[in-house]
Amino acid sequence: MSLALFAPGSEWVIAQSICYATTEQSQGAELEEQEFKAAIVWLIANGKTEEALERLAKHYGVCVPKLKVGLPKGHKARTLGCYDARTKTISVFHGNALKEPLVILHEFYHHARTGIDTKHRGTERYATEFAGKFIRAYQSLVVESLGNN
Repeated sequence: MSLALFAPGSEWVIAQSICYATTEQSQGAELEEQEFKAAIVWLIANGKTEEALERLAKHYGVCVPKLKVGLPKGHKARTLGCYDARTKTISVFHGNALKEPLVILHEFYHHARTGIDTKHRGTERYATEFAGKFIRAYQSLVVESLGNN
């Protein structure tokens, strides 16, 4: 699933917000939750998925998952991503999926969840909701940024 994450002309405003947030974070200031979520989506959409996963892992107090292009044997080709709890690896169907916030965040939810509960009951819906919250935070920041220009 592809998402229209950028409104025309918003890239510069979003990039400035992310750079500011990155500077603030490196100075030890806590990002507000919505800004954090928006920053994560921006990083993933801009091909900085490993950095996004490092920040997510730190934020949620879990190890950084491995990332791999190519699904494990036995997974359907229509699946864009999957998480292997045994190897702590997020696998994606193709390289383009590395820039899909919905896929990466959905699979990161499974990674974070396995640290708490290894059972896999009803978590698909929650994983999608988790990813959706990040995407909505990003979209909200885009709308807010466009309104301030």
